[in-house]
Amino acid sequence: MLESSRGKARLVTVRDGDPAKGTCITIHGVHGSPEDMRPLTDKGLRTGGSVMTLAYDDAYGHVPETCQALAQQLGAWMDKHPGERLTLEAHSLGTRVTLGALKELQDQGRLQGNEISLNLVAPPLAGLEVANGAAYAPDFIARLIPGAVPGKDMGTRSEFQQMINNLTLPANVSTKIFVGGKDEVVDSCTDEFERIANRLHATVIHVPKADHVSIIAEAAEY
Repeated sequence: MLESSRGKARLVTVRDGDPAKGTCITIHGVHGSPEDMRPLTDKGLRTGGSVMTLAYDDAYGHVPETCQALAQQLGAWMDKHPGERLTLEAHSLGTRVTLGALKELQDQGRLQGNEISLNLVAPPLAGLEVANGAAYAPDFIARLIPGAVPGKDMGTRSEFQQMINNLTLPANVSTKIFVGGKDEVVDSCTDEFERIANRLHATVIHVPKADHVSIIAEAAEY
């Protein structure tokens, strides 16, 4: 799918459904694929609405570029579907991509025309300390290591993180955050994570036995 779009992130239709039942879009995480989101994709299919997924280069692509591509395509969808309900199901790195895209649409004044359910699954809201080192690697070196290029925007000290730290979303965006008690990637118990979640007016759902991956299926059952 990426080859056909010359590496640019693009929304791929899984099924065209009943517009009255809304549209669900899934956004997978790093070292992943749309297939990882199958439990949430299947949940969307059961509603009878339309379902799409984002195909993007999670191994070597720059996060801001992916955000821009998603924002452009979401904006086009919103223009064609004014007032239609939209559900965004995002996991891990995909949550940061999604937040970045929504920020761009908000800056353009285009975010308030649809009722949006934003479900962030295992989101590294406060960034990852381990990713800070990626910022020092030139792209030609980072591209030798899968995940290093997007890692530049995953660090706690990254410019992208500063954007998330200050992000607020309009009232038509209803946000839920799903976190696992056995997640060894994302620490949802920090003050910074809680501060950002509160700033997003998010409802946080704790699943004690879930890890960074199994939380996807748990979120689909919610």
